[in-house]
Amino acid sequence: MNHFKLSILTAGLALSMNIISQGRAQTALSAGDLAFIGIQANGTIDNFSFVSFKDLTAGTIVYFTDNGWTGTSFRNSTTLDFDGSEGLVFFKVKTGQTVSAGTILRALDTNTTQVEWFSVSGSTANLNSPGTIGTGTTASPQFPYIGLSTGGDQLYAFQSSLPEMNGTTGGSNPLFTTGSQLHLAAINTATSWANSTSSSTGNITPGLLESNGTALRVNNAGAVLATGAYFNTALFGAGATEDQWKTAIKDTANWTITGTGDTGASILSAGTITIIPEPSSAALLGFGTLALLALRRISRKS
Repeated sequence: MNHFKLSILTAGLALSMNIISQGRAQTALSAGDLAFIGIQANGTIDNFSFVSFKDLTAGTIVYFTDNGWTGTSFRNSTTLDFDGSEGLVFFKVKTGQTVSAGTILRALDTNTTQVEWFSVSGSTANLNSPGTIGTGTTASPQFPYIGLSTGGDQLYAFQSSLPEMNGTTGGSNPLFTTGSQLHLAAINTATSWANSTSSSTGNITPGLLESNGTALRVNNAGAVLATGAYFNTALFGAGATEDQWKTAIKDTANWTITGTGDTGASILSAGTITIIPEPSSAALLGFGTLALLALRRISRKS
């Protein structure tokens, strides 16, 4: 085999390995790529729902916690509070699956065709388990499945650069490593954001803002939310652009406050929302070019 053929073979193998590697890599999200669209604090196991505005490839992991943000870290990531009332869970997109943008995911829809859910206790992860509720210690913190307080609570979504937690071995608890966290979205059922000093308080995490809807506060006419709330996912019958959805989601007028009898997953919408792609710059340039050519033809004929 001559050097030329060898070079082509080597380049081909390198390209193939790169494609395989890219296929296995999880989707890297940014603030606003995921949005909470429902929260329920009155269930046997509390529930929440969200939607991603990007396709989530196999292996993608997103963490969720109701540990309040102190201004510098999550409160339960220190010795301040291991009372077992704050949770940490994550979902992972299964091998060979892709969750399309616009798909609505709910925390109680565990172990579905596309994703599986894990709860976290200390430095271990348990598949589709409610976790352990207990007092906990610094050496062995315990985080139950998400338990949302009817007296006001915050829920946060983030990704982590740490290795994946896997069963009883491997990985580190991302709640404890602030520098590994990339914050995606937050929702608050209390009347205000404040540095966490209790299980019902929490501030906005870094990179999120109320002004763009990445940090969302839903409450009942200025009072602490009694049970839950959900966004009207049928607002745009034929679908809308990503920006239109985001603008609508951050407007609490498009949310319904739930009554005391509403429990479980059923009150939170399932299914999908239709996201209409924005015209690309290339497409707009093409339209502009065609329009210019049309004008030239008209002017020549006249």
